[in-house]
Amino acid sequence: MHRDSLSCSMKSAKVNELFALFWPLLLLLLVAYLHLLPQHNSMWNLRFEGYAPDVSGLSADYLAEVVHYHQSEQAFARRPLTTWLVQALGALSGMSLAKSFVLLQLFLFWMGALALYALSASHRQGLLNQTFFLLGFSVFFAWFPPIYTYDEPLQYLLLFGSLAAWRSQKLWLGMLMLAGALVARETSWLLWPAYFWLFGWGDMRLMGFKRGSLTVLLVYTAWFFGSEQLLGVSQDAGSEVLLRFTLLAQNFDATHLSETCWMLFLVVGIPLQLSLLFPEAWPKRDRQAFWLALLLNTVVVLATARAREARLFALPLIFAWPWLAGTVKMLYAEVEQRAAAMAKSAWIYLLLLPMAYFLGRYTFTQTAANPAENWFNEYLFLYLILFFELFWLKWMIHRMPPKA
Repeated sequence: MHRDSLSCSMKSAKVNELFALFWPLLLLLLVAYLHLLPQHNSMWNLRFEGYAPDVSGLSADYLAEVVHYHQSEQAFARRPLTTWLVQALGALSGMSLAKSFVLLQLFLFWMGALALYALSASHRQGLLNQTFFLLGFSVFFAWFPPIYTYDEPLQYLLLFGSLAAWRSQKLWLGMLMLAGALVARETSWLLWPAYFWLFGWGDMRLMGFKRGSLTVLLVYTAWFFGSEQLLGVSQDAGSEVLLRFTLLAQNFDATHLSETCWMLFLVVGIPLQLSLLFPEAWPKRDRQAFWLALLLNTVVVLATARAREARLFALPLIFAWPWLAGTVKMLYAEVEQRAAAMAKSAWIYLLLLPMAYFLGRYTFTQTAANPAENWFNEYLFLYLILFFELFWLKWMIHRMPPKA
C-alpha cells in the first residue's frame, strides 16, 4: 500500500514537472504569434524605412543589423553575451541571424520561466508565477517599439539563478551568476543593495556575501571603463554616462509625461499594489528588497534612460515574481469566505469600468509607436480593470467579516 502511494506521488510529481516545462512554451507561442501578426509592427516584422519581413515573416535585414549594432556601439558592445550566443547559434545551426535571435530570445525566456518555477513555493504557484512573468507588459510586448528587448532574457535568467543559488547557501555560484548578469547587462548592479539586504545583513552564514559581491562589482567596474580597448570601440564610457543624464528632462516634458507614467504603471503597478495590500503573503525581507530595488531602479531609469522603454522598469520584479502567486492564493482564500456578500456589492466595482476605458483609451499617448500597430492601449484598459478590482476586493475584505 505504501509503495503504491509512493509510486502515485512520484508519477504526480513527474506530471507536474512536465506541465511546468510545457506551460511556458504555450505562453511563448502566444507571445510569438502576437509579434508576427501582419497588422502589428515589432522588431520581428518591422516595416519602417525600407525594412520589410522576408518570406518567413521575419524582418531579416533589420534583426541582422540589430545584432551587428550591438557589436559596434559602445553602450551595447560592453554587453557581449547575448550577441555571442546569437552568433554561435547561427554558426552551429546554419540559421540566419534573425532566426537565431528570435529562437534564442524565446529559449532564454523559457529557461527564465523554469528558474522562476524552481523559486516558487509550490507547483500551482510556480505555474501562476510563470504566467505573471510571461504575460507581464514588458515581456508580452518585449520586441515592440519602443520596448526593444535584447539582453534582458539572459539577464533575468542569470538573476533568477543567483537568487536560487544564494537561497541554497551556494554563495560563490550566486556570485558567478551575478557576474554573468552584470556582463549581460550592467543595470544588474542596481539590485545589489536589495541583494545585500536579503543575503548579506546579519546572517553569519553569508557574511562572505559582502566581500564576494563587492569583489564582483569592482571587477565589473574595471571591465566597464576598460572595455573600449578590448572590444575595439572608441566612445569614452565616462562621457556616455554623463550624456545619459540629459534624458531626465525629456521623460517629463509635455510630450512624454503621459507615456512615462503609464509605462511605469504598466510594468510595476499591480506587483507594487499587491505588496502593499497583502504584505502578509510575502516574506518581509523579500518585500522590502523589492521596494528598495524599485525605488533605486525607478530613479535611475527616469534620470538616465528613456522611460518609454518599459522593460527598464521591470528589473526589480526579480524580487516580486516569485511571490505574486502566493499573494493571489491568499486573496482567493479571503474572497472565498465572503463570496456571497461580495456578489451583492459588485455593482460598485462596475462603476469603475468607464473610468478604466477612458484612461486606457484617451490618456496614454505613444510617442514612438502607432497604437494601431500594437495592443498597448487595450492592455492598459484590462490592466486598469484588474488594478481597480484588487482595490475593490481589499476594501470588501476589510469591511466584511468572514462567514462563520
